[in-house]
Amino acid sequence: MKILQKISLLIFLLMATISQQSHAQSQDDLDLAEAYYNNNEFEKAVALYDKMFQKNPNATTIYEKYLKVLESLKQYDKAEKLIKKQLKNHPTDFTFTIDLAKLYELQGDNKKATEQYDNTIKQLAADPDAIRRLARLFADMNQIDKSEMVYEKGNKILNSPHYFDLELAMIYGKKGKVKTMMELLLNALDQSPTQVQEVKNILQPYLTNDDAALDLQTFLFKRIQKESNNLMLIDLLVWSYIQRRDFDQAITQIIAIDKRLKEGGERVLPIAEAAFDEEFYDAAIAGYKYVADLGDNYPFHFQAKSWLLKSRKAKIVNTDNYTLNDLNELKKEYLGYMKQFNAGGNRQQFYANTVCDLANLEALHFHNLDTAILIVKDLLQSQSLNPISMNKAKLDLGDYNLMKGDKWESTLLYSQVDKAMPGDALGEMAKFKNAKWSYYFGDFEWAQSQMDVLKSSTSDVIANDALDLSVFIIENLGSGDDSLLNINAMKMFAKADLLTFQNKLEDAWQVYDSCRLVFKNSNLDDNIDFAQSKICVKQKQFTAAIKFYDDILLKFGDDILADDALFAKADLLENKLHKKDEAKKLYEDLLVKYPGSTFVNEARKRFRKLRGDKLE
Repeated sequence: MKILQKISLLIFLLMATISQQSHAQSQDDLDLAEAYYNNNEFEKAVALYDKMFQKNPNATTIYEKYLKVLESLKQYDKAEKLIKKQLKNHPTDFTFTIDLAKLYELQGDNKKATEQYDNTIKQLAADPDAIRRLARLFADMNQIDKSEMVYEKGNKILNSPHYFDLELAMIYGKKGKVKTMMELLLNALDQSPTQVQEVKNILQPYLTNDDAALDLQTFLFKRIQKESNNLMLIDLLVWSYIQRRDFDQAITQIIAIDKRLKEGGERVLPIAEAAFDEEFYDAAIAGYKYVADLGDNYPFHFQAKSWLLKSRKAKIVNTDNYTLNDLNELKKEYLGYMKQFNAGGNRQQFYANTVCDLANLEALHFHNLDTAILIVKDLLQSQSLNPISMNKAKLDLGDYNLMKGDKWESTLLYSQVDKAMPGDALGEMAKFKNAKWSYYFGDFEWAQSQMDVLKSSTSDVIANDALDLSVFIIENLGSGDDSLLNINAMKMFAKADLLTFQNKLEDAWQVYDSCRLVFKNSNLDDNIDFAQSKICVKQKQFTAAIKFYDDILLKFGDDILADDALFAKADLLENKLHKKDEAKKLYEDLLVKYPGSTFVNEARKRFRKLRGDKLE
């Protein structure tokens, strides 16, 4: 008995060894065949694929490469036998019928190829997945007409004339039949409203074309006239206006929906917010005013009033020719808001934001720092102020104290916010402001160490600003014999930066000029140019600002501020001088010349917007 067991064990071990050796040999053959295949050495590969396929005729990866080798060597009879053998084993797999048709095409027998394609379509069963699979096979071969035939045949055999409307719509889009595509998409939504996002994704690239956008809106208007309560169609119409950045029409339509459904402005607010974010202030004002005018018994009234004031303020201060009377009228509205509404309950956040906006107006536009400080201090006395609103207000108060010259009170406030909200965006902003404070007053090493920490901030704005200041300090402090000279130059430059922050622009300009004259060898000339360009922009001297940008690009085109100057010039041309084509060219130049710039993402976004690409 023991002898038999030993013999059985030996046989088992022998078989296992043979199996392992066979597997290893098969793997070696496969690796070698792959190497020949990748090097286009098909004559060497074919024998190995012959051998492997005989052993494993169901291996898909071997089949695909084996067929490619046979076709490349023009061994068409052998290739046909290979495909037909697969068809015999897998009669319902469209892959092999298509492979056979392609083989006939390769041999120039288009008649047999067409017959094969047509027979494949005729043999379709009432299986939606199979229909889609075959249509995609044709699409992958760029046989768009046949893909269309498959879907149309699928509609018939499923006895559902609109089953594949979505797929057929995409085909018509590729063929340039955009109107037909749109009609089919709207039909598809009739059958399945849950596909609305997919329909939007398909439509979006076409809406950059004026005629296509008008066609879609015409189709939607006609359908809405018949189905006046179909909110999905109205939502799609509003969406189409937003894609075209026609926020005036979007607001008009969404207000009409709100009135019909008596929703109290709920649908209007996000559209108004989008208009505000895209700086379409008139549309934002119209939306917020509609909601606010509904009355204080509506749930969104208080929020809308707050954002209405913010929108009016943004429109005024971003207009280059606003007057003191404009500011005074706006201030009256703010004061009326504060008098009319209390700050209780969930209104606190909106109330706090509006009060801080008023303080900002006093500080930056009326230059009444004492009034701004009193407004924020009074707000901070509120017992129900939530932590976010309180710490935002403290940051503003820190800025106003620094602008006034109370340096210690400002850093105390920044430190309080930093300590209260570690890791939060507000806490990081407070840390940044404190580091900038140290820079203003000459403690460059500590400021630079804090900027190094903030370079990994979750906020792109803070991270980029921290990186810029960190690099600026490192590059200009220097070492050795020039270090004292550089430190003194930096101190004068930082003093001018502080004066700019304090809105003492004439004084700042003089200090920058002095820095240029006194420290001729400090390498700060491009920084001074850029700092003075910012003052020109604040004073609305746009032509002078552009001269500074051009000077930087001409003299310091390879230095660190070149991309800053190029982006700033493009921004000025786009948003202040309204020279969109020139701005678009500069954004494109930045993408090409400075691919590592921190402005790349924003420049790309603006370039695409000016080119007329879809709105993200």
